[in-house]
Amino acid sequence: MLPLRAHELLSLELLLAGPESPLAVLRTQAEKVGVSRRTYNSFGEYVDFVVPPAAERAIPSNLILGDIELNVTGVSHPVTVLLYIENGLLSHLEFSTIEGDWPEELSIESAYYLREVPSGQQSFALEPVQFRHPTTLARALAGRGTPSAA
Repeated sequence: MLPLRAHELLSLELLLAGPESPLAVLRTQAEKVGVSRRTYNSFGEYVDFVVPPAAERAIPSNLILGDIELNVTGVSHPVTVLLYIENGLLSHLEFSTIEGDWPEELSIESAYYLREVPSGQQSFALEPVQFRHPTTLARALAGRGTPSAA
């Protein structure tokens, strides 16, 4: 089992911030999480987690949290971060960019939250905000059945 790296820790800290019950459960898991594998490609990185089997599970059990972006040195566009929760457990983090090579060593310049802004009847655009947007988070915490970028 591998330890978490700085950008992974920061991402978990931001994505799991808040008083909501599922986030509290997931923060407890994050205290004991390890990395089973990292997979790289030219546009990003996937980080697979190992959570102790006896860990309390979050409800709803299948979530995707992705209301943050990172600015990384050497990457020309913001890095999208998605945290997948499967069966109530932290499953994996996905870091991706739309252009440019993924650096071997990450140096984070900044991180910020995103807010969903309706751009059509069933679609949303994302805009940077200083603080976590409650409605964007609430949609994500409703589970995978609700379309959401968060």
